[in-house]
Amino acid sequence: MQNRKAILRDRQFQTFLDHEMKTPRESIPLDTITTLQCVSNNRVTDTATHFYCFEITTSQPKNGGNGNGVSDSMSSNPNLVMTSSSSGNVKQQRVSHLYGVGKESERGVWMQKILESLTNSMPVKYTCHYYRAGWCYLKNSITSEWSGTWLVLRKSQRRLIFVSEATGNVEKMDLRKARCIVLKESDESIDNLHVGIGPMLMIDCPPYAVYMIMSSARETKIWRHIIREVAHNNGFSLGDQQLTRYDVPVIVDKCINFVYIHGSMSEGIYRKSGSENSMHKLMSAFRADAFNVEITRNEYNEHDVANVLKRFMRDLPERLLGKLTDSFVFVTELNLAAEKIPIYRELLARLSPIEHETLRRIVGHLVFISSQQTKNKMSVQNLTMIWGPTLLAKKSDELIYSQKEADVLSDLILLYKNLFPVSADEIKREQDMLACLQKYYAAAETLKDAVKQSGDIKIWISLNPNPDNITEEKMQVNATISPTKTAYELCREYSVKMQLPTHQLTLYEVILNGSLERPLHHDTKVFDVILNWSYWPEEDRKHNYLMVRPIEMLREIQRAIKNLATVTPGKELRFADNRTKTFKSLQCELRDGKIVISKKDKNDKTTIIREIFLQSCTAYVGCERKRDFPWSWAITFVERTQAQIMRSRDAPYIGHVLAGSEWVDRTIWYSSIWYCLYGDNILPPAEIILK
Repeated sequence: MQNRKAILRDRQFQTFLDHEMKTPRESIPLDTITTLQCVSNNRVTDTATHFYCFEITTSQPKNGGNGNGVSDSMSSNPNLVMTSSSSGNVKQQRVSHLYGVGKESERGVWMQKILESLTNSMPVKYTCHYYRAGWCYLKNSITSEWSGTWLVLRKSQRRLIFVSEATGNVEKMDLRKARCIVLKESDESIDNLHVGIGPMLMIDCPPYAVYMIMSSARETKIWRHIIREVAHNNGFSLGDQQLTRYDVPVIVDKCINFVYIHGSMSEGIYRKSGSENSMHKLMSAFRADAFNVEITRNEYNEHDVANVLKRFMRDLPERLLGKLTDSFVFVTELNLAAEKIPIYRELLARLSPIEHETLRRIVGHLVFISSQQTKNKMSVQNLTMIWGPTLLAKKSDELIYSQKEADVLSDLILLYKNLFPVSADEIKREQDMLACLQKYYAAAETLKDAVKQSGDIKIWISLNPNPDNITEEKMQVNATISPTKTAYELCREYSVKMQLPTHQLTLYEVILNGSLERPLHHDTKVFDVILNWSYWPEEDRKHNYLMVRPIEMLREIQRAIKNLATVTPGKELRFADNRTKTFKSLQCELRDGKIVISKKDKNDKTTIIREIFLQSCTAYVGCERKRDFPWSWAITFVERTQAQIMRSRDAPYIGHVLAGSEWVDRTIWYSSIWYCLYGDNILPPAEIILK
């Protein structure tokens, strides 16, 4: 590092080689500064001197201009929002300047003063102690207009702060609630912006869903990387976790949802142990990115997930109610509920919003688990023996049962409706899911041939031994589906009615009123397929059904795999994502377990539009009817998620679609997808029957 004397004046950041400021060095116009960043909270050492560093990044058009008659000073001015024509895109030259000072407080002052010189729309309390600040174009939805604004990233608080052009208000985005931070292909709306051509950054962080684009593609990617790092920085305390929009840690919410569906009726839930390897794997996944975790029955059972939830709550630096344990225990000594309720409410009001909502979520869950005690054998007393020390014990290396702590939790469960207000939306959501579960279990109990096992459901299945005969009425049977029953086992039950051996049958899932279908692999758990429908909109799922058919399609896939020259096809096909109705001709390639959609510009440079990961989506044959679809075949990819699948104004369609005109291409692509997922294990095994 070289010594400099620096000064901020005349809207320039100037440095000099001497203290008298007679020998100028750098002169950075403030209009060219796009980013300020605290390089590290650690000191940089240069021989015997310690420096606290910050970085100033500038952006200027390459080749001294932008080719449309606009001067350099105008086109590089970050406050200039639009050009007067559609030729605003320019290649930007990004230059970084690193400076260091002797004190951490001095660095903070410099960063604050420079940012306040760049914008007066940000209140002073947000211009100090920040990690990174930068200028960008921003809009609040895909159809909104772009406007210029400054972003301020406060790393310690995990907040992204910006000024809304529509309201003029300072918006504070809590990055712990950021469900999605991705790069998306930019559209023609950026043509008259002073930015380089490149992707835009989309952040879905309730209640915000914003799009941003920085001065250059590189700058946009850097912001995405840093924001993701901050958003996914899950620590060990409750407040350090990624959160749902209702201030509940995502790990708590997802574990409870899974246990609610798969473990509510399981005997000994929260009492029985899970697999240590599975629990460690799931905990590690939640630490990396809780929103990206998908808990499936193929990998985890209800006891694995239940124990992950308990372990997370026990591993907190301080128990959820630990600091108020003595006060809560005191209330249990009162005799009347009318005396207890106001005091409990006052104690609950002392909790932070995250602590309060987490406790409400857990206690509400335990209320439901205890209501099913005839099936799961977990009464209020049994649950409080386990969860009392988990929530109330003062921090120690081991959990010691205390009847007083159990009595506190027992009161919270029994007085739940008096202590925790529940929103109308939450009541409806809980009632819908409960009604769905109760309906299946009630049907199973009233049928004479029902298997009396916790977790079984009943569903009507269509048998279609002659798919070519479209006039023949299909036979309907009422099938019992246990949580572990596979598609192969279900086909075996109805092979006699189908008059075909089991290995010549396939179970199909037919959805969206018959417009999409897929053969299920013989090892697929049918229970998971059915429950996944509950995440779909009512209008889209009400005509979903399962059908047993002969195995012709899988035989076609098996033949194709044996005869194909390659199982990593690449070809120009038609593609449309869940936002667009019309299809574009794009290059499509299957490699490394994903389908890569890309396009080439006039300079023959390839840009990746989208990557579809086969392990995290479901491939259906067909295309929903509301799309503009004149081609011979289509494959629709629907992402598998525990979150609600919804149509929106920005994404009115379900799934991303590949389409083509040549029928043989469908066979090649669908066969290659199956090979990528299942290898050579395509056809169900033949049974050898000894008589």
